[in-house]
Amino acid sequence: MSEPHLIVTEYDGRFHWWCSCGWDTGSRVQLHQHLGNVKGVRP
Repeated sequence: MSEPHLIVTEYDGRFHWWCSCGWDTGSRVQLHQHLGNVKGVRP
């Protein structure tokens, strides 16, 4: 079984997200797309 993708959120006036797989974004839409792809379902 694959390891879970852990998300770290940073806020310094703007949000930024990092995933334990090495992926990162400043877009909430891209974050939801990434998590949907990881789970194999669309959010």
